[in-house]
Amino acid sequence: MVAETDVITAAAVVVAEPVEPADVADYLRSAVPPRRTAAWQPVIDELTERPRSAVSRALSVPLNVWLARTVHTSPAGDPADLTRCTDAAGLQRELLDALVPAVFSAQPTASAPSVPDVRRTATARWRPEDARRTLTFLAAHVKHQGTDDIAWWELHRTLRPDPAGPLSAPIAGAMAGLGAGGVAGEYFHWALSPFPRLVCFLTITLATAVAVTAVPRLAWVGGDGAGPGDGSGAGPAGARTGLPRADRRRLPTVTKIARRSGVGCAVVLPLSLAVGAVIESWARTVDPAEAGLASGVAPYTWLRAACVWTLFMALLALVVLGVSLLRRRVGWRPDSTSRRVARLRKALVFVLLYWLGTELAGALSYLSIRQQPGTSATEVSFIDLPGDLALVSQDATYHSCIFLLIVGIMAGLDPTRGSSRPTRLEFRAPRRLLWAMLPASMGRGMLVGIGLGAALSVVEPWSAHLPWWERFTTTAMLGAFFGVLFGAGLAILRWAHVPADLEQETPQSTLRGDRAVAVALMIFAVVPLLAKWLITVLAGLAESDDTGVQVLAYSLWTPEANLSVGLAAGLLAMSSTAYFAYRETGLRLAATRGLPRHPVAFMEDARLLNVLRRVGPVYQFCHAEFRDRLVNGGATAGDAASARPAGV
Repeated sequence: MVAETDVITAAAVVVAEPVEPADVADYLRSAVPPRRTAAWQPVIDELTERPRSAVSRALSVPLNVWLARTVHTSPAGDPADLTRCTDAAGLQRELLDALVPAVFSAQPTASAPSVPDVRRTATARWRPEDARRTLTFLAAHVKHQGTDDIAWWELHRTLRPDPAGPLSAPIAGAMAGLGAGGVAGEYFHWALSPFPRLVCFLTITLATAVAVTAVPRLAWVGGDGAGPGDGSGAGPAGARTGLPRADRRRLPTVTKIARRSGVGCAVVLPLSLAVGAVIESWARTVDPAEAGLASGVAPYTWLRAACVWTLFMALLALVVLGVSLLRRRVGWRPDSTSRRVARLRKALVFVLLYWLGTELAGALSYLSIRQQPGTSATEVSFIDLPGDLALVSQDATYHSCIFLLIVGIMAGLDPTRGSSRPTRLEFRAPRRLLWAMLPASMGRGMLVGIGLGAALSVVEPWSAHLPWWERFTTTAMLGAFFGVLFGAGLAILRWAHVPADLEQETPQSTLRGDRAVAVALMIFAVVPLLAKWLITVLAGLAESDDTGVQVLAYSLWTPEANLSVGLAAGLLAMSSTAYFAYRETGLRLAATRGLPRHPVAFMEDARLLNVLRRVGPVYQFCHAEFRDRLVNGGATAGDAASARPAGV
């Protein structure tokens, strides 16, 4: 029967008719709280005695009636001002402009028992000026997108591509921090007990992550005013100066350099002291007999380590500054490359940052116990500097190769399938589908792991002393091991991973579902690394007579090293989810434009206050007139400029 019917040729449309003044007066008598009846009496008298007056014509529009009641509900409002209206259109503009201060009152009245508690909480959570700025931004966003829907997974489109690319994200600092912490954890394993080792591991990781996050953003010079740390407010240097956007752009270059340098020193110097204290504490604990090598610790090792760590950050800043100036000189602009190319570029940059972190931590940790102890405090002398640096570089390169192997396996398996829309995990699918998917996924992972492991056997340095065939077999076995484990995890993810049903869900449920997927990806990346460490310890592979097995055992042979690689790979996988893009967008909008860090929380409160409405998994403005007023003139010039999305 469906095939024989025609398409829909007509549909009923509900149109609000003008309301008679007497009906409006009756509505106000019944809707206004009794304690406010006297204040509304002049308006009611105007409606009943002068049905053709300007206020009567203005209140014949249902939207204006709701606006008038909402704006003048609080004791601070004076409904009698409505009787002085001379222009219906002008009255609507005044009411639209007063809506946000009225509903987002900083001090909600506690004497209104008719107001639900959730609405009072929503009212008290946001300041009116912040709410207006955010609503203006959202209104400009939907206008630019050509839609009425405000979808949280589309908010990242409000930002221009960052000129610094992957360096602009906090995850870039996390990569360097995890690389540093993983290598430092292996050195700390020589002498420290578990709890002090954990504290030192976290100190090195967090300090390096914070510094590498801040330094590139402060050093980058954006060519179009949209780069990190420029005067437009797209970074920490210009975000919280308290100056208008136009004034920040006119700041002298010397002032900008001084300000950024001051912020950089305030961030880096205290962290360098913490790193130096950790390095000296470990170096003083090492027993030369147990270490099995000639060692020595010179005076003021903590100060030397802090200076080297600070120098590394300064060199990183100079490199970032040089790259940004070069791109500015040639007129480079961020381009919209394909998703696959962007992910590949991001992965390579993150592997490089991970390697830099391992080099830094390895040099600080190992060289701190290879000093000439008899030298003065101002003289720096090492037992065998070239050989020690070669050993440190070899170890760092090997860790980076393992990380590259894990990243390559995960990229080859593609657990997220490159979707930027919200997804969720459902474990109600038939189990037989999971058992059917396991062999193919594990076989695919094994093939990918063997191929990548064999390729890395050419460049990884740790097993260079082995014959080529044993070296090839060792790295291929390691790749096959990780490939099988990641393949099993892929089967579970593919079995439970489904697109969100956008017709049946709310914004909160889709956000929670995609967050669960992001957490699952992190577990998917960490579990194989920890499993490898457990197998190594329980099976005693480090004591094996086979050299190749020993190489496998001593690759990431501490829990800290395995955890750092797993977390880094998990962060890289999470960065392709819609939830990660939403959280990163919220942080960037909060830093650059003063918007809420959790836009969905704000939009839900705006819905409770009848400013927005919820339609399935998206939000919409309740009234198109209010949305257009925000975009076209409801906000001040400064708010409109700062709240306008990129490209609008």
